[in-house]
Order: sequence, then C-alpha cells, then structure tokens
Amino acid sequence: MVDKLLHEEHVATLDIVNKLEVRIGTGKWDRRLDASKATDKLLLEELLAMMDTEVHHHLPFEEKELFPRLDEFGFEDVTNMLFDEHEAIRSLVSSLRPLTADALATGFAADKWTIFYGLLADLASLVIFHIQKEEMGVISRLPMLLGQEGCQELAARYGGILNRPS
Repeated sequence: MVDKLLHEEHVATLDIVNKLEVRIGTGKWDRRLDASKATDKLLLEELLAMMDTEVHHHLPFEEKELFPRLDEFGFEDVTNMLFDEHEAIRSLVSSLRPLTADALATGFAADKWTIFYGLLADLASLVIFHIQKEEMGVISRLPMLLGQEGCQELAARYGGILNRPS
C-alpha cells in the first residue's frame, strides 16, 4: 500500500535527520563531521542517499501521481502548500548536496562546515515539519480516500519509479 511505502520513507528520513542532530548536536556548529571516521562517513553517505531519493523519486512521485488524485477530493490548498515546500526542499538540497559530496571526498574546511551546518539545520527543520503535515493531513487518509485498490495501484507505480535509475 502506498501509504505504508511513503510512511516508511518518512521514518527513514527522520531517522537520518535524528542521527545527524545527535552527532552534531543542535546549536553546536563546532562539532564538525569528519569523513575519515567511519561513523561520520556513513552519516554523510546516508544524507546523500536520502537527498537523492527525495529529489529523484519521493517528491516527483507525490507531485505527479499522488497530488492530482488528492486534488480530486478537494485537497488543492494542501497539495499546493506541500508542492511549495517541495520546491524549498529542492532548493536546499541543490546547495547541500555538493557540499556533502565534497566533504566525503576532501573533508570540511571551516567555512564550508559553517555553510553546511546552516543548510542542514534549515533542511532538517523544513523536512520534519513537512513530514508531520504529510503524515497527519495526507498519508493517514489515503486508505479512506483511495481505497485499497487505489493505494495498491499507486504503490505499484511508486515501486516502478524507485526501480528506475535516477
């Protein structure tokens, strides 16, 4: 069911955000990640994978497949708001992704860390609130709105998107 697939991705995204917050600490911009350490390298790799999944699979699926169906039920205001948040997420990712990739290759210079930290904090807060809105306002209602058949159809479509190269 598509509601379960999207929920699982949301949980995985929140898990990565939480691990980064625990490692770096909120308000502790001087706890720089070090890609030469296995645990920090893994966090950076997970962050890259999460950003790629969001931008290339999750967000486009919601916009092309899910939102039009929700609009049929009068959710235009909600989907427009969520779409605007998707655009903000894409914008942050477009700045954060190259910094993350560079950090994996060469580490963080002090100036790059400060930029990375600010962008990551912005992305984390946006993604957390965005997921809360989607979970409470959309995902939990999908079985009622689309029925089991509609949820299964969308799950199959999403599975096809996930299996395509990005």
